[in-house]
Amino acid sequence: MTYLWYAAFGSNLSTDRFATYLEGGRPPLGDHDHVESGARDPSAPTGSLPYATMHELYFAHRSRRWGGGGVAFLDARVSDATAGPTLCRIYRIALEQFEDVHRQENGAREHRPLDLDALMAHGQLVQYDRLYGLALLLGFGDDGLPVVTITARSRPTPPVLPDMRYLATIAVGLQESMAMTLDDVIDYLLTKEGVRDIHTPRSLAAALSEPGLLPNL
Repeated sequence: MTYLWYAAFGSNLSTDRFATYLEGGRPPLGDHDHVESGARDPSAPTGSLPYATMHELYFAHRSRRWGGGGVAFLDARVSDATAGPTLCRIYRIALEQFEDVHRQENGAREHRPLDLDALMAHGQLVQYDRLYGLALLLGFGDDGLPVVTITARSRPTPPVLPDMRYLATIAVGLQESMAMTLDDVIDYLLTKEGVRDIHTPRSLAAALSEPGLLPNL
């Protein structure tokens, strides 16, 4: 079986949220009317590690799944982010599972096989003509397996502030994978387009501290 490292930089930083892409079900804190179908192989990842990339993180689009707020993207063209590194969590999963995650991220009915050799040769491949249609190679793990993520083919504009449930899901994932405090999370998010020009440290802390959002911080 072929494996890779899937790099999560948005809501899939949270293991509970990512699990719904593998097992199926309703995402925690997400739209309760939306149910993920799950992967053909619902097995849990065989590994999980913190990871960082210099592709710029930003928030854009308006997601019905997340209350009409912005969602996270990596700029596929920019690998020298002026705002500092993008913090990721990489999951070791089977190629087939990655294909099913990519399908669900795009709301597609059928998965599209990923040509991993072509991806490693070209650095990116368009798999779907949809918002998260691009498979992007970020690098390689210490074990030699490729680190691959999913993002937009071109940068959606303008920036859009995410729903607080979305940011809270990211915050929980950062706490889980990197043991970040609430202050650490706020400092990180305030460097990202879609948040930095809208919130102050105080206003973002107040929003994220609403009851029920951050049980682990």
